[in-house]
Amino acid sequence: MHDWIAQACRLLEAGVPTVLVTVARAEGSTPREAGARLLVSAEGLWQTIGGGHLEWRATGIARQMLLRRDGPQAARLERLPLGPALGQCCGGAATLAFEPLDRADLDWLRRLDADLRAGRACRRSSFFSSAPQRKERPVARPRPDAVGAVEQTGAAEAAGAAGVAGVKPAGIKPFSAALLQERIISPGRPQAGAGAAAARPSGGAAMPALAAPRVMVEPASSGADSRDACELVCAHDGSAVMSETLAPVDFHIVLFGAGHVAQALVRLLGTLPCTVQWVDERDTLFPDQVPDNVEIEATDTPEAVIEEAPAGSYFLVMTHSHALDQHLCQHIFRRDDYAYFGLIGSRTKHRQFERRLRERGVSAERYATMTCPIGVAGITGKSPAVIAVAVAAQLLQVRERREQEKISVQADAALALHACSH
Repeated sequence: MHDWIAQACRLLEAGVPTVLVTVARAEGSTPREAGARLLVSAEGLWQTIGGGHLEWRATGIARQMLLRRDGPQAARLERLPLGPALGQCCGGAATLAFEPLDRADLDWLRRLDADLRAGRACRRSSFFSSAPQRKERPVARPRPDAVGAVEQTGAAEAAGAAGVAGVKPAGIKPFSAALLQERIISPGRPQAGAGAAAARPSGGAAMPALAAPRVMVEPASSGADSRDACELVCAHDGSAVMSETLAPVDFHIVLFGAGHVAQALVRLLGTLPCTVQWVDERDTLFPDQVPDNVEIEATDTPEAVIEEAPAGSYFLVMTHSHALDQHLCQHIFRRDDYAYFGLIGSRTKHRQFERRLRERGVSAERYATMTCPIGVAGITGKSPAVIAVAVAAQLLQVRERREQEKISVQADAALALHACSH
């Protein structure tokens, strides 16, 4: 989910100094995957890299950078073994990227946001003058009352955690500077800024610190994965690049109805990696504020929304009127490319709608693709909040199953290609 971009823009536009913390690499068992993010200001936290002692340490390091008023060029990497250094039982190691942001970063943040909203995948490359070092020494664990003292415990060691020449993190393959440039920066694409000429490797020369630009945003390659990905590449001279592919969110939910269940569901979906198109003709029912990933569509022609929804959409029908529900169902059944179609109601409503829609030409096979009642099995509560949780869980189950099917198809295709080449 990319709502961290909008949050970062809001903070910077308000003049709030902020550090972007990213899990640049995850080795073994870690609380979050590579690409997870945390935004840190002097007084607030947004998003998460997994909580616990790892996030506590990351917050302390970031706030130490804010206290020193470090600028964007002070961006750094730090590798934290979760067991030896943090006392967590995960046993893996997380390499974190710390990027102080200022108003100059609004340019690439806004471009990134605009491209993703337009459905274009992007690649963000962040350059670091030094790779992370190993750091195994245990540190003090946080006390329950340590929120205000988060910068104190371990702050001194945090201040010098990166930049030791010649030390390479375990599991991260080092590359030559020339290969690093070739791999991360598109051939023939000049870099902006005074350091552009120096950034081109010549005769195997080491890659410089790359003060300008430190962050590059460009279109992802046409063969890029449809999911977000993050890779950390280290050069022999100690510099490093974190290269992220950010893909547009393709988990699009079209929700018809703005009643109590829909209201509860939207609040929950606002925290999930999806986009929501919320449709109802009664515009007075919509709240004044909705999550960033929710778009309100107050219209008396909801069938047009059905026709214009992208392939692979998730349709949910829960309006105030059975007649309107049936009308919407008829239009949704005219499509054969939805990922999910759910109708709120009982088994009795399911049988009634089956009879009515069969009379209107909907085949038994097509009708079987609709889910009614909605929500995961085993949850029988009827309060709006309980129904919302059950429905959100079902949507995530369908989403996960589709993602696993994609991965399986891609793996089969790769194996077939390998077999043909031999």
